[in-house]
Parts: sequence; C-alpha cells; structure tokens
Amino acid sequence: MEPFTSLLFLLFVFLLAAVSLFESSYYRLLQEETLDRGKFSPWFLDRMKKTRETNIFLILTKLLLLLGISVTFFLLVGSFFAHSAVNTIVELLILWAILIVVMEVIPYTRRMIVLKKMSPDCLLVARFLYIVLFPLTRFWGIFLGLYATEEEEVQKEIETLLTEESDYEALEAEERRMIRHVVEFGDTTAREIMVPRIDMVTLEVNTPVNGVIDTIIKCGHTRIPVYREKIDDIVGVLYVKDLITYLYNGEPVVLEDIVREAAFVPEAQKIDDILRLFKKTRKHIAIVVDEYGGTAGLVTMEDILEEIVGEIQDEYDTEEVLIQKINNAEYLVNAKINIDELNEQIGVSIPSEEVDTLAGFLYNLANAIPEPGQKLSFGKLDFTIEEVVGQRIGRVRIRIKGREDE
Repeated sequence: MEPFTSLLFLLFVFLLAAVSLFESSYYRLLQEETLDRGKFSPWFLDRMKKTRETNIFLILTKLLLLLGISVTFFLLVGSFFAHSAVNTIVELLILWAILIVVMEVIPYTRRMIVLKKMSPDCLLVARFLYIVLFPLTRFWGIFLGLYATEEEEVQKEIETLLTEESDYEALEAEERRMIRHVVEFGDTTAREIMVPRIDMVTLEVNTPVNGVIDTIIKCGHTRIPVYREKIDDIVGVLYVKDLITYLYNGEPVVLEDIVREAAFVPEAQKIDDILRLFKKTRKHIAIVVDEYGGTAGLVTMEDILEEIVGEIQDEYDTEEVLIQKINNAEYLVNAKINIDELNEQIGVSIPSEEVDTLAGFLYNLANAIPEPGQKLSFGKLDFTIEEVVGQRIGRVRIRIKGREDE
C-alpha cells in the first residue's frame, strides 16, 4: 500500500471514529451536569449553555465531518478501482452503509448500554473539534444568517407565544394585547401617543386668575401648559397645587412667575426615552415639538402607561367611545382614533405608514377636506363622513364589504 493510500486510510478511520464518538456524546454535550468543570474551561461551558449556538455548531461540524469522510472515501476507493457509473453507485451504497453503522447503530448502542458509565473524557473530542472548527462554523453560521442576537431571540419567542393558539388559551386576549404593547413599547414614538395640538388645554400667560380657575374646573387637569401670545411659544407648565398654595397664602398670582420649566421632546422621540426623562427630571408632562420647532402636542406619564395597560379612567373622566359596532360589517368610528388600534379592533388593514389617525388617512384619501355625507372607498372599505366640525372630521361610518350582517 502506497504512503498516500495509507494516509488516506488512516484519515478515513480517524474521521469515522470522530463522527461516531461525536454522535455518542451529542446528548451529553447539552447536559451541564456531565461536564467536569475541572476539565473544561468556563468559556467552553458558557458556549455549550447557548443551545441555539451549540446546535448550529453540532450540525455544521457533522456536515464538515461527513464531507471529509466522503472525499476521503472516494479518493481511497479511486486508488484501487477505476471510476465508472456502476462503481460510483456501489461506492455510494457502501459509504451509506458505513455511515449508518457509524452514525446510528454504534452511537445508539453506546447511549443505551453505557451512557451512564460513559466517562466525560469522551467529550474531550467534542471540545477539541469545537476549538478547531469554531472559526469555520462561526463563519458559515453568520454567512447563512443562522445566528441572531439574544434580543432578537427573545422577541421571536414572545411573538410566537402571542400568535400561536393553544387549546388551553394560556393567555387571555387582554394579556396578549398588553404583552404585545410591551414588545412594541421601544418602537413607539411621541407622535403616536401625544395629545395633538388641537386638543391641548392651554393658558395664555396674561390670563386673569378667575379665567385660570374656570379653565381648571372645566378640564380637570392638574398640569396645564402656559404660552405667550401663541401656542408655539410655551413658557412653562402651571401646576394647580402651586396655584392653590399662592391663593391660600393670599399672595398675588402672576402666571409667568409661578409656572415651572417645561420639558420638550421631538415628535420622533421614543417613549421609553421620554419615560427615562420623566424619571430623571421628576416631571409628568412634556411638550412635543415638530421639525420646525412649533408645538405639535403634549405627552404625559399617563399617556405612556396607557400604552401598556390600556385606557386609564379616573373618577373625573368620562369614557369616550371611539368605536361603536352597529353590526358585523358596519361601525361608527371617531376619526381621531389611531389607525393601528382601529385595525386591531375591527380586523382591517388600513395603512399607517404616512399618518397616525383615521382622520389623517381620510384627508389623504379625499385629497381635500371631506364634507358631511361624502363617501370614500379604499379596497373593501366604504367610508361615509357623518360629522365635520370646522375643518376637523368627527365621526365616520365604516362598512366592510364581504362581511355578513349580524
């Protein structure tokens, strides 16, 4: 036997032994209690705890070993026999039989008979292969997109939990909604949850005390933005408790002197950052500014919390019904409703990339200010404008074509 042939034979036997031992230790590799911490480095143990990364390593390592066995086998056989179609088929069958014995029969027998007696020393082969092949398996894992960050993995698992239906309904609808909002919390911006400029309750800095008190009684708010001449020039925020203190002490009230400094955030600011700002500055309200520096709206601590737990109603709030179901195919909707909420509530797919509210969508759809009674259509949806107050759309009737009336 020539030296090259002998070398191929030894390499072939070594690879067969390696893949057989590798298969035998497959399950023990994932069991931390089988790993002697005195024989294995913390780095290796830590990598083995990462099940996804370990599985990728195992799969790619087996593929590399099989590739090596196949190439070595055909080179070895080719040194004795000429290649032909018949010979190739016979060689494949022989290789298939060898692999069945080496990768299935022997490892299975070892696991069933001597698994408990098996020394963890057999895992030294796995550690050796891991160290040698780690750069290669890591490269191919990244190249094939098999690795994901821990955050992506957690997000994927949560989304699977929310979308998969189980016979036992482990999560109630409200729990699913709350978890979904927590997952989306970091991507939500101030623009999506703010009280728009048109709905803001504000005070002009020169408003007399009686006018301030009347406004407070009507709105019931404990913090009110104060502006000079126009709402784009916010000078601060009036805290009602500060006003009460001044009135109780009989001191003259000048709004500009008792307002507190306002916090300002851009429309695109993520609400988790705003929450951190509130915690740091101990404020509960911030003015939202647009790209030109004008006032776009305001956002409060309550608005942020409602993104997780839903609408919060206190003893002074009157619950506002945004969606009124008429039948299975028809709804009466307040046009200021958020499009994503509307889609979720009535099961439609109105695009929300360019606008946040149903009113904004209808303005774009009509390409003008809609008039009462005007009808608009989008896909399977028919819209009828029921109410317009000034330039603002109030209520809209939505009919979903294709749904049977209840």
